[in-house]
Amino acid sequence: MRKGYIYYILDLTNADMYIGSCWKERWNGRKIAHKNMDDISCASTNIIKNNNYIFEIFEENEFIDKIDRFKREQFYMDNNKCINKQRAYNSDEYNREYNKNKCKEWNDKNKEEQKIKKKENYEKNKKLILEQKKQYYEKNKEEIKKKRREYYQKKNLITNR
Repeated sequence: MRKGYIYYILDLTNADMYIGSCWKERWNGRKIAHKNMDDISCASTNIIKNNNYIFEIFEENEFIDKIDRFKREQFYMDNNKCINKQRAYNSDEYNREYNKNKCKEWNDKNKEEQKIKKKENYEKNKKLILEQKKQYYEKNKEEIKKKRREYYQKKNLITNR
């Protein structure tokens, strides 16, 4: 277990908040690093440039490892309005949902293009595709017939009610 901090930098002019974390032994160095940071991509840079901020600790705690610390930092990010540009921790569940949304977004954006490519691929490989379908049917003929019978029997039961 290692002692670490979850901290925030609060801009007193506009209430913007940046949330971060570090190990206890890096605390003083971390404060200096934020003050000397010229990297515009870091969200804390704008707060420091306003020169009217406070640097405070949310929590001092014992953490198993940096992932444990990042999870706790993410808890504070999720429960406070902050200007952080990156998440501290992404759970598997978060990643699945994020990727699902990204894929859906991409599919929606590229639907027509994919339709055209699929059609071109089918035309280009028509003989091969039809041969593969024929082989699959021959190999699985009995199973396919069984499923069709079940489907039509079920359909007839529903329509005959």
